[in-house]
Amino acid sequence: MADEDKFTPRNYQVELMETAVENNTIIYLPTGADLEKVNLIVFDECHRGVDDQPMRQVMKTFHSCLEPPRILGLTATLLNGNCKLGKVMDEVRALETTYHSKVATVDGLDAVVGCVIDKNIKKKYITVDFSYSTNPQERFKYCEPSSLSSVDKAVIDRLHKIIDTLGFVKIDNCNNNQNFLADNLKPLEPVDLLKRLKNLVADLIIHVEMLGTFGGYKACIAHMIQVERIKKHCQDNLLFIVLNYVMTMLGWAKAVLKKSMDDYYGVDKIRKFSSDKVVKLFEVLEEYKADPSSEELCCLIFVKRRFTAKVIHHILRSLKEVDQSFNYLKSNFMVGNKNNPYNDTRENLFIMKKNREVLDGFVNKEINVLVSSNVLEEGIDIPKCTLVIKFDKVEDYRSYIQSKGRARHKSSIYYTIVERVESKKFFEKYEEFQRIEALLNDLLIGKNYERESPSKADIVNMYNEDEVEPYYVNGPNSAQVNMTSAVSLLCRYCSSLSCDQYTTYAPEWYIDEQNNILGNKVRVVIRLPIVCPITEPIMGRYMTNKKNAKRAAALEACIQLHKCGELDNNLLPLKKEFNEEDVSYLFEHWPSEREPEAGNKKKKRLYNREIAACVQGEIQENQTLYLHVIKLNPLYKRQDDFNQAIVYDLYKTMLCFGFLTPHPLPDLCKFPIFDSNGSIEVDIKINVKQRTFTREEIMAIREFHYLIFNDLLEILKPFLIFDNTGKNSEMLLVAPVQDVFDVDVDFDIIHKHNTLKNKSLEPSCSERLNLRVTEEAYLHKIVSPWYRSQPTMYVVTRVCLDKNALSSFPNQDYSTFVSYYEDKHSRKILNPSQPLLIVKGLAARLNAFKPRGREGKKKREKRYEELEEYLIPELVVKQDFPSCLWIQARFLPSILSRVAYILKLQQLQDRIAREIRANEKYLRNCPPLQLDVHLLNYVPNDLQLITPTDTSISMTDGSNLPLEAPGALLTQQHNKDFAMKMLEAEYSWRSIEEPKDIEREIGVTIMDIEYYETFIAQKTSKQTRLLKNESPVKNQNLLAIAYDKKFEEKELQILAIRFDNQCPNLCDFYKAMTAAEANDIVNLERLETLGDSFLKLISSLYIYFKFPNYNEGKSTTLKGKIVSNKNLYYLAIRKSLGGILKNSDLSPRDEWVPPCFCIPQMINNSIKNREYSVNSLFNCNISPTEQITGNLTRRTLDDMIYEGITVDEENSYASMCSFLNKQYVSDKSMADSVEALLGAHFQSGGIRVKAEIIQVFEDGKFSIFYKMLTYLLGGIKFVEWIGILPASENVQNLIESSVVDPILDKNATLANVNFHLPQWQEFEKRLGYHFNNRAFLLQALTHSSYSPNRVTQSYERLEFIGDAILDFLITCYIYEHCGVLNPGEVTDLRSALVNNNTFASLVVRCGFHKFLLMINLKLQGHIDKFAEYLATKNHVIDDEVLILLEEKDLNMAEYVDVPKVLGDVFEAVAGAVYLDSNKDLKTVWRVFYKIMWKEIDLFSKNVPKNVIRRLYECHTAYPTFR
Repeated sequence: MADEDKFTPRNYQVELMETAVENNTIIYLPTGADLEKVNLIVFDECHRGVDDQPMRQVMKTFHSCLEPPRILGLTATLLNGNCKLGKVMDEVRALETTYHSKVATVDGLDAVVGCVIDKNIKKKYITVDFSYSTNPQERFKYCEPSSLSSVDKAVIDRLHKIIDTLGFVKIDNCNNNQNFLADNLKPLEPVDLLKRLKNLVADLIIHVEMLGTFGGYKACIAHMIQVERIKKHCQDNLLFIVLNYVMTMLGWAKAVLKKSMDDYYGVDKIRKFSSDKVVKLFEVLEEYKADPSSEELCCLIFVKRRFTAKVIHHILRSLKEVDQSFNYLKSNFMVGNKNNPYNDTRENLFIMKKNREVLDGFVNKEINVLVSSNVLEEGIDIPKCTLVIKFDKVEDYRSYIQSKGRARHKSSIYYTIVERVESKKFFEKYEEFQRIEALLNDLLIGKNYERESPSKADIVNMYNEDEVEPYYVNGPNSAQVNMTSAVSLLCRYCSSLSCDQYTTYAPEWYIDEQNNILGNKVRVVIRLPIVCPITEPIMGRYMTNKKNAKRAAALEACIQLHKCGELDNNLLPLKKEFNEEDVSYLFEHWPSEREPEAGNKKKKRLYNREIAACVQGEIQENQTLYLHVIKLNPLYKRQDDFNQAIVYDLYKTMLCFGFLTPHPLPDLCKFPIFDSNGSIEVDIKINVKQRTFTREEIMAIREFHYLIFNDLLEILKPFLIFDNTGKNSEMLLVAPVQDVFDVDVDFDIIHKHNTLKNKSLEPSCSERLNLRVTEEAYLHKIVSPWYRSQPTMYVVTRVCLDKNALSSFPNQDYSTFVSYYEDKHSRKILNPSQPLLIVKGLAARLNAFKPRGREGKKKREKRYEELEEYLIPELVVKQDFPSCLWIQARFLPSILSRVAYILKLQQLQDRIAREIRANEKYLRNCPPLQLDVHLLNYVPNDLQLITPTDTSISMTDGSNLPLEAPGALLTQQHNKDFAMKMLEAEYSWRSIEEPKDIEREIGVTIMDIEYYETFIAQKTSKQTRLLKNESPVKNQNLLAIAYDKKFEEKELQILAIRFDNQCPNLCDFYKAMTAAEANDIVNLERLETLGDSFLKLISSLYIYFKFPNYNEGKSTTLKGKIVSNKNLYYLAIRKSLGGILKNSDLSPRDEWVPPCFCIPQMINNSIKNREYSVNSLFNCNISPTEQITGNLTRRTLDDMIYEGITVDEENSYASMCSFLNKQYVSDKSMADSVEALLGAHFQSGGIRVKAEIIQVFEDGKFSIFYKMLTYLLGGIKFVEWIGILPASENVQNLIESSVVDPILDKNATLANVNFHLPQWQEFEKRLGYHFNNRAFLLQALTHSSYSPNRVTQSYERLEFIGDAILDFLITCYIYEHCGVLNPGEVTDLRSALVNNNTFASLVVRCGFHKFLLMINLKLQGHIDKFAEYLATKNHVIDDEVLILLEEKDLNMAEYVDVPKVLGDVFEAVAGAVYLDSNKDLKTVWRVFYKIMWKEIDLFSKNVPKNVIRRLYECHTAYPTFR
């Protein structure tokens, strides 16, 4: 329908628009282009484009288009409803005016038989033809009027009385807002709460009259289900009584109707007690089935009323069950849904899904009779029906044409059931339809060139028909909203506002009528929800009628919403997310390429392992080197047991280990290592001497270094060589040292002990016979039994001159040692007179980081180390190497790796302190690193779930042989299953979770209805608000009320630390940079918890003060991005923390590289560049000389076999990356380290204390006093350094200087505030705090549904900061006072205390919920239910309370849910106290500790365990979460 002579391609060829077009925007294009970039728009069912229909609104935008697009309208009828014959062409002309064109049809009716397009026609019009006929056989079935029985009449009479009774009931449903409005304003559309009930009863009367007793009985059951559903949402006591009354009456009607049919059964009952109209429907179906020429049944039954479709479906289903002649029927029904398109619950989606399932079943012939309202007359693609039945009389021409058009099959039959008494009227209307059709054919068919197009004047009049001009965002061709689309856009905006489950927002409409001599005019006044930034009433223009007045006011509201930024430039409600451009400065460190998995625990990346600068550099002759001594000081007492005493003495000898470095070392903290007896303090005496060495001396020290790690400890890998560059390894060159007056390297030891004896070499017989065993020769020596396959090392603690091999064996299994060795080891003792050696075994374990006795050591290993053991001298190899060095060498991997790590941390500490300008005095005199004893048995909660494997079940018959199904059936079943899965994938729930479809199943129970309502009430969109911690569960009841301990106020010492520009000490850095996976004596988890709470607090305060116009949704979203692991990970990357963080356990025998060694540089580069596989390292054949000198010969390089990259290369690389001087670190570990460093800086940085003068006006006079206020500072320095918040934002000054005024209406007085808070004194008494500005209290107690309060906002923004404040303060308490808890228990305790269930329970216990301001009966009912539940428990907060369902977790069982609003109010009050006390955290703590101290104390002693953790730890459970 367009008048263009030339078709020019443009950017976008075709844009399809459905009837349900969005009113508030012109059109949606791929890039937001305007209409001039569109070539063609196709409108389906274009006959609707009249009056206020969206298609007509779209066409009005063409007046500003220089080159408007082509328009193609498709329709089967040109008329929308009833139309007199003389007005037909007026309707057609109005339609042509809408589309700026004229109707184009086929040139003749003969073309209707097939698709005919005349190619010779000039391309002046777009011509539309029909590809097939829709001309079915039209038949009529006459029925008699309904003949009501006496029972039917009695029931109908009683139902009329019910309607009369409901008319006398008066339910006060006036909005409380009327108390705050001008006298001339009244609600525009007062809600009649009983109207739905009256309509329901009236509908039942209609169905009894129309369908008879049996149909009335089915309708009665269906209506009772409706009433029961209404009762589930009723919160008004009087209305609930009325509903019970109606339910009782319907039950009576159902019983009476059922009893009247008791004497009949089966098909006789249905036919006798059905109206003649229903019987005639049966006859139509019977006749069609009996006709041998009939096609397969595909039947549509059109009814007028939506409820009639449901009842007829149930009648047909009952008929099929009792009458075999109707067993072919497979019926169902489908009706339109009067839904709210902005309702974000599952209800609309669930109804839509069920309708789709029905429609798919009809298409796939699983359903052959579909009863429907007029929803299927047009707009939906359905099969060619062979039978169409119009059950009710045709109302208008459009309905007649559209319903008849569904009978598309060549042999289709179109039945109309007509009551005889109305046949005359019906045929008069039917004949008029025929005349209208003939007229349209006469005037339009073949007259395309004779008729004129609509005049420009008509089109201009259409453009100007709106009383108020549309609002354009940016002039013509931009998005626009007009009077017609404004109401729906305004409602859409209100529904998009963030709210709890029980609250829905909608504009409030009020009417102002003006009567004067000029006539009656009305205007509408709109009040938007309190959460909207527009708080003042919006005045519309005076109009001549209510409809236009409402639209004009809505248009004005939309204009204001766009101007204040609540609607975007597409006139769509802004999402809850913040504007990325507004806060881009906070995320400049994010990469341009999106990484969805960044920050995830499973995402691990490769980093170059950092090496401290002070241990980098060449170690060569004539270079000044720095000597450092390793002193071991056992912290346990020397015992009388000679085994323990000798080892103790060997730790404290003057001969010990030292190491050389190319540069001086900074101060190092002392740290512990552990043997089987206890803790040993390691004290590194740094820079004790500066020395230069000759080439020969350097080489000798290298050889000694090699001897220790390769021969003694046996941990040096054959592919490692000495690092001559000093850039690829920590240059800690180990040497023996005599710690005497003049400390120096002991070259005598180096030269004398440059080799070790072979531990497995068997001596000759002569050597064994001539062995001289004395104390001088053997005492304190290191020996190993050569006859064992894996020789174990021992230290000789005593030479038993009074015992030999012929002495009695310690147990009765053997007589002598000679017999033991002959029998057990097949070894003959050659010289049995030699004295026996008592030895103590040396542990093979080289990781001494943590106490070993606490880790569940194996019994055999424990016995091996603690029991006396005898050895025969001739059966052992005695080492001449000093035993003190041998024993101490076991600790070298632990000591040197820790020294290297501490040096990296010291370098990081120095860098941060320098850049934040910290006081340097705190960088010295670091306290020793100490064991966190609560980590000994603690395992991080990173459990791998073991899930049972799925077993496939095959179909078998009795012989257990597989059954073969026909191929066609299998294909059909597979296609059906696939379609079902595809349909299920479109929705956010699984089909197995769906309730019984109570619309199609009338045999339901109360529980079915309960579950149905619960299911459809769940919201479909995810909440943008960050969830608090998981609800925990406890092992046993913790009584909070029956608590006999007296209250003692506890201050938070961490808030008392005075700011002194202090930097964390080295031990704190060690904790903050050590992940739990490192299995060290400390880890970052406790500091991370503190840092996490501080980060959330400082982020919340920053957002609150920086963006005062951000609502709670935007604030939470921005906060979530700031504190996210992804953001912290990117910040950690920028500060190069990946190469410093320690995240793996020390494994000297597997993955540790001894100092001064590295992979040959050429080979290393080839592997890093992925030229060769890392497995090539195992093909290296490097000689000891080459390893010591660090120089490979050409022959060694030529002989090496290089392997190519394998499929499993990543796994191989991951296991070998430490040798390549790299490490894998998860993104989350990086983020955790940032939070831990923040926690360390906060606890050491302290608080700024500031005195301020406070003035309070009370009782007509001012009171002045001084108050010490606390401001966070220490942690902010690190926040700015790491880049979480830029230093340019001056966060500390922003928090300190920002002045918050909760009052929106500057004309408001204290009286206005007190009006809403008549009992403010009682609340302050219960809270224990007096508000200086009572408006903060009003805001904290105002729910978003309480629209009368226009003095302040609702509580959401206060709740936003209160949540962070309480979390921070409680976390600080746990950190200070709960040091006995391991990190997992700390997390569980924090979750139990900072929890919606706990907060809600405290609100009820204190009675705060009684002061909550809201207008929401449903929410009030849930609050009352929860309060009653707690009262029955004497307000005890125990495991039952902690696992109560929150709003998001409701299910079908009987539940007491915890309204989220209660926890929100608790947090909002905390935020109010914080702001009212001039941001004093100490005041907030004093107020809320008095409320929570019982739970804090009791939970701390018996920590509730997180319910998910409990599930994981249950050995019989294999949980899987989806």
